[in-house]
This record gives sequence, C-alpha cells and structure tokens, in this order.
Amino acid sequence: LDKSWTLESAAWLLVNASTYAVKQVRKPVRRGDPGRPAGIIREAVRSNHLLSPKLGPYCIALTHIQDPRSMALLETVEKANPSEMVRGAAALAQAILHRRIGGGKRGMAIRQDKLRKAIMAPDLTVGKTTTQAILRDELFRMSRLNLGAEAPDFTGVEVTLNKSSLSDYRGKVTILFFWHALMPAHDESLALMKKYQEEFEDTNIQILGVNMDDPRTLRRHIAEGTVNWKNFSDSTQSITKIYRIEQWPFIYVLDGEHKIRYSGEPGAFVKITAEDLARQVTVGE
Repeated sequence: LDKSWTLESAAWLLVNASTYAVKQVRKPVRRGDPGRPAGIIREAVRSNHLLSPKLGPYCIALTHIQDPRSMALLETVEKANPSEMVRGAAALAQAILHRRIGGGKRGMAIRQDKLRKAIMAPDLTVGKTTTQAILRDELFRMSRLNLGAEAPDFTGVEVTLNKSSLSDYRGKVTILFFWHALMPAHDESLALMKKYQEEFEDTNIQILGVNMDDPRTLRRHIAEGTVNWKNFSDSTQSITKIYRIEQWPFIYVLDGEHKIRYSGEPGAFVKITAEDLARQVTVGE
C-alpha cells in the first residue's frame, strides 16, 4: 500500500465494495490498529500518499463509506497536498460529508465554504464522472433539496396507471416515502407507514410512496395488505434521481406549500413534524 498505483484500487474498493471496506477483517494487534480495509488504507495514505497528485479519486471515494475518521484525513489532504485538483476534490468530499452530518447553520456555512473551494479547482475525472459533475449535483441539492426549499415537482404513474403530479397535492402536508422491497428494515418501515396512513386517513396529511420495484411487486404488496397508501411506480428511478436518494427508506416531509421541512429516515420525528405542520395549515385556514 505504499505504492502510488494502489490508490486507484483503493478508491475502487471504497466505491464498489463499501460494505466489505468497513468490515472488521482482522483482530487489532495493538491499540489504534484499524483492523478494517478502509482503516488500513487510510493509515497507508496518511503515511505514504498525502502529497500524491493521484489522491483525488480516493478523496471522493471516502464519501461512499461511513468512517468518522475520513473527515480529519480530508482536512489534512486539503491543507497539505500541493495539487490544486486534489485539494479541490478533498474540499468537495468534505462538503458531501457535512451534508450528511447536518450540523445546522454552522454545518451549512462549512459546506458552502468547501463548495466554493471546489468550484475554483480544476476538473478531475473520478471513475465515470468528474468532480465538476459531482459539484453540480451538490449545488442542486443545496438549492432545491435543503430544508426550506420548495420540493421539485414531478409527474408519475400510480399503480392504478393514473398519472398525477406532486403539485396535485399542494395544500396538504405531504410525506414522500421512498422505498423498495430489498431495503433495510423493510417490514418495520412498511408497518410504520401503514400505521401512519390509518392515523392520517381523515386529516390534511397525504402519504405518497415512491417505489422503485417492478410494478408487479408493488401490486403484490397492495394485494397482501402491507401497503395501504398511494404510490408512484418508479421502476426507472426517474423520481428517485430528482430527489438524489442515496439510501432507502428515505422520507421528505413537505408543508402545505410543499417546502421541505424534514428529510431523513422514517421515525417518530416524521409523525411529529407532519402533525405540527397540519395544525399550522388548519390555523392558517
């Protein structure tokens, strides 16, 4: 791992085998021994490659794994590496990680600063994409998918083959639920949404599922009674791509004007947010 040619393979591993990369593969032999492929690579990079002009793709690849030590390494690369392209890639990777962490106004300020630095850096090819393409995607997320932004409208086909648009439900608090049959916590998530649908049946809260399975799978769920809310069939992932979904299940809660008020995993905060927004809509009327 002290050879520069290993950086390309390391980046490939993090992107294409991220689950394995963070798996414990050996028992630590001393305090601080990472014991995981991602950690072993990280320490090799820190020891041998901080100044390498080939480090850019690895920096971006760090956004594909959940490793709390990635941020510190990226900060070091941004400060130490002599290549403007690599420093830009490190700044861009930090912006992506800060988006996922959140952090309120301070996190947003850091994210904006890192994106500005990435904008000024030369473009870099990263696998089948480029840092500028990734940057444009991050800027879209910041302007269109942040809390307070108006959710992008879309038109889709419901399982009944009727076409409708998100804007058709304007005026209602809307829960956008992105899901599929192979997602983690599948049974628990569907049971929770079924419960919410029953509770919200006669309220100003609308649940809209966006399902990326084959339509036949979606129809089977409905026939079996595990799904009782409206769903858009999104087997082509056209809606999923608009909303830049990276993990499933995922939820956006929209107010009556369809501004984003919550985004994240299913849970109690979804219900609390939706009910609070529904009360505000009722008072406004």
